[in-house]
Amino acid sequence: MKLRRALLGAVVAATPLVACQLLVGIDDDTFTVVPPVAPPAPSPDASSDEAAALPDLCEHRGPPPRPEGGAGGENRMFVLAVARYVLNDSTAGFDLDEVCSCDPLDRSKGAGQPTCVRSSAAPREAECDSDGGVDNAMGRALEVVSGLVDVAKGFNRQVACGRGTLLLVISNYNGEADDLDVKVSLIETLGISTDGGAGQDADPGCAVDGEAPTAPPKGDGTDYWNVPLGATPGLRTQVNGWVKDYRLAIDARRSSSTLPFYFGETLAELSGVVLTGQLVPLGPTGEVLDGGLDAGAPTSFRLVDGTLAGRAPVQQLVVGAGLVDDGNVLACKSPLFETLIRPSVCAAVDTMHDTSLDLRGLPCDAVSVTARFDAVPANIGAQQPRMPRTPCGPDWDKQGCN
Repeated sequence: MKLRRALLGAVVAATPLVACQLLVGIDDDTFTVVPPVAPPAPSPDASSDEAAALPDLCEHRGPPPRPEGGAGGENRMFVLAVARYVLNDSTAGFDLDEVCSCDPLDRSKGAGQPTCVRSSAAPREAECDSDGGVDNAMGRALEVVSGLVDVAKGFNRQVACGRGTLLLVISNYNGEADDLDVKVSLIETLGISTDGGAGQDADPGCAVDGEAPTAPPKGDGTDYWNVPLGATPGLRTQVNGWVKDYRLAIDARRSSSTLPFYFGETLAELSGVVLTGQLVPLGPTGEVLDGGLDAGAPTSFRLVDGTLAGRAPVQQLVVGAGLVDDGNVLACKSPLFETLIRPSVCAAVDTMHDTSLDLRGLPCDAVSVTARFDAVPANIGAQQPRMPRTPCGPDWDKQGCN
C-alpha cells in the first residue's frame, strides 16, 4: 500500500478496518469473493421450549472426516514449502469456536452468542460469523477494501525472493490415498540454502535492507530451506491428522498446540488450527501419478486447494502491521500507524487465543484468520540462528493495543 495522504480519505470512508489490507499479500485476480448470506430470522411464534428442542441446523463447517481404513504401510516423511498465500476470501475457513454467532438456528453450547467480548470500536456486523459459522475476521476486513489500495505483498514477495516461507512437514504417512494417523508440522524458514540444491541465481530485485540479493526458489523439489536452530520435525509441534482420498486434514480446534503462521513477513502463533489440502502424488521426475497399478509409490507431493485457519494474537498482528513495507516507507514510521492502522487491527479482535477460555465473558484477544495456499516439494536445509530485524526500533516486538 502506498501510504499516501490522498488515499487516506477513501480508505477511511470505506471502513475502519482498512488498515488490515496493509498486512498481507493478496492476488485479487484469481479468486471471486461472495458476500455472506444473513441467517434466517427466528419464528416469532416459537416458544422457548420448542426452540430448545429444535436440532442444531448450523453447518459448523469443519475439515473432512477421517477415512474408515488406510492404516499401515511404510511410514515416510514428506516436506513441502508454501508457495503462495491468499487471505481476502471471507467465505474461506472453518467454524473455529464451534459456535455460529448470530445464527438463531445454532443449538450448540454457545447458542449463537459471541464467544468473547469484542472491542467497542468494532463494526456491528463484525459480531456475526459467515455461513456455516466460519470465523474469518481478517478475510472480511480485507474484502471490504479490495481494489481500494495498493497491497504490500509481504509474504508472497518473501517466498518469491527465497527469503523465507513455511515448510509443511507430513510424517508417519504411508504415502497412500488413505491414512488414519499422520503427523503434521509447520516450520518457519530463514531462506534458501546456498549449499546443495540452492534456488535460482540471485535476483537483484530481491535485495532488502542493504543485504545481498537472495535466490528465488525453483519449486521443483530441489530447494533446501534453512531453518532456525532446533527447528526439526521431532522438536517442533506435531499435530495429529489424517489423509482421505489424498486430502490432508488436521483439526486442532480444542488442542493446546500452536503452529506458526506468516502475517505479512512476521510470524504469528496460531491456536485452534484447522488445515486441509489436496495432495497430488508425484513421481521421480515430478510427473503426476495417476494412481494406476503401475504408477508406483510417490516420491514427493505437491498440495493444492489448501486452507489454513486459526486464531492469531492481536499483539503479534500489531507488530506485523508496523513492519509492512510498500517500498517507500515502513508503516511503523508513518503517522497513519497510530491514527488508523493500530486502532483498526485492534478493533478486529473476535476470538480468544486460548481456546479453553471461550464463552467465559472475557475480552477478545485474538483475530480469526484464514489463508488459502498452495505448496510444492522442498527439503529441510541447515539450522541457523535467527538474525532479528529491528527497522521499527529495538522494542517494536513489545507493541500491542493501547
